[in-house]
Amino acid sequence: MLWCGQNSCQVVAAGHAARKAGAISVPLNYRLSDDEAAFVIDNYDAQVAFVDAEFAALFSRVAQRTPRLRTVLVFDGEPAAGQQQAEPLLATASAEPIGIDHPPLGAMIYTSGTTGKPKGAIRQPGGNPYQAQQMITVYGVRPGGVYITTGPLYHFGPSSFLSHAQSQGNLAALQRQFDAQDWLRLVDK
Repeated sequence: MLWCGQNSCQVVAAGHAARKAGAISVPLNYRLSDDEAAFVIDNYDAQVAFVDAEFAALFSRVAQRTPRLRTVLVFDGEPAAGQQQAEPLLATASAEPIGIDHPPLGAMIYTSGTTGKPKGAIRQPGGNPYQAQQMITVYGVRPGGVYITTGPLYHFGPSSFLSHAQSQGNLAALQRQFDAQDWLRLVDK
C-alpha cells in the first residue's frame, strides 16, 4: 500500500497496518514532481493510496498516468473528485487484532534516481541488527524513552529511527515538518 503525507499519526499507522496486513508499505516522497510521482506509483503497481488531503491534488494530476491505482483514500481533509475520504471507512474497521499467518513484510523506499529512474529498495522488518545495537550504544535508545522525529518519514533514515524507537516501546513525538522553535520546545518538554 502506498501512502503520502507529512509526518502524522496517520502515516505511521498506515505503514504499520500495511505490513501487518501482508502488504509492503511504500511511502511516496511528496516533494517529487508530477512525472516522478507518477513513475513511482506506476512502477510499484499501487492499487490503493492513503493520502494526506494536502496532496490529494497531486494524485488527481497524475491519475491518467497511474491506471492501476484504483482507490485514493484521503485523510485529514476533503478528497478531490474520484477520491474517497478515509475517516468514514476507518470508522467501520474492527478494533479486533487481525490474525496473520506470515511474518510482517517490510517497506519499499524508492531511491532518488540519481543514476536514472528511482528504484524500489526493500527494507526488511527488524532492520539491521548492527544498526539496532548502535542505536542503543551510541544514542541510548532504550525502553521507556521519548523519540522526537522531525525528518520526513518517507525517507529511510527518519522512518528507520522511528521504527527502532517504537520497537523499544518509546513514546514518539512527531513534528509534521521541521520547525526549529517547536523542536526546541519539544526537547525542553
